Amino acid sequence: MELRPYQKRIANWICGHPHACLSVGMGLGKTAAVLHFVDYALKLHPDATALIVAPKRVAETVWMQEAEKWGLERVRSRMVLVTAKNKAAAEGSEQVKIVSRDNVALFVNKHFDILILDELTSFKNMKSQRTKSIMKINADRRIGLTGTFAPNGMLDVYAQLAALGIASME
Repeated sequence: MELRPYQKRIANWICGHPHACLSVGMGLGKTAAVLHFVDYALKLHPDATALIVAPKRVAETVWMQEAEKWGLERVRSRMVLVTAKNKAAAEGSEQVKIVSRDNVALFVNKHFDILILDELTSFKNMKSQRTKSIMKINADRRIGLTGTFAPNGMLDVYAQLAALGIASME
């Protein structure tokens, strides 16, 4: 399968923006575009690491299925799902780790080349434990995905920007 032209633009745009918010409508291929970017990053930097943080069901199914669907074997072969029952995978050698946002604290004070926040609006509360944990993960590049960037107020926007490293929570 090949990306659509707008999905290619998304993947290319990420290359030049280390702190990216992809506020693209639901079903338009944010995941596919980001996976292609990760594949490209792994091709350029074979030792690169990525952490994908997503809602539980999405973490458990969507990311691996999409990598397989798009034929991204370089990414798929280096992925592991980290769950509460499989916490040891957090320390494993796989370069691309997928975790539900409820278990993101397993990665506090760890470093990743790429941090992907699927459903960025999950990090709009600056006082929540998950947002505080995200802020304690070191990452050279942060990418947030959302189909509904609709905050309740400016503080919600601020927390999401802080999660992407665009604003400071201090």
